[in-house]
Amino acid sequence: MRSVTLPGPIISEGAGKLLSGQDRRAISLRWAILLILSVILSAGLEVVRLPAALLLGPMVAGILVASAGVGMRVPPTPNLAAQAVIGCMIARSIPPAILARSFSIGRCSSW
Repeated sequence: MRSVTLPGPIISEGAGKLLSGQDRRAISLRWAILLILSVILSAGLEVVRLPAALLLGPMVAGILVASAGVGMRVPPTPNLAAQAVIGCMIARSIPPAILARSFSIGRCSSW
């Protein structure tokens, strides 16, 4: 399967031609499958009350879709936005006391 980048007009990577309606439907179907699988896995992990279920569900879904041989690419802007959201989720889970302790240790050990 060929991978396709989706920003702007949808163009196939290899030939530089606009994708047909069938190719667009195939890409939409791939994303829909990934989205539905992500929601199902995240909901299941939330029911079990697993920490970071909203992070692990989509990650497992992505692994399952990729291991099935489905080629997908995320454009750079949404990729960066997703990384920023994940970074904020991780930062929110760190207690301020740990950060204060880390900064005080860092200053002392650097001198």
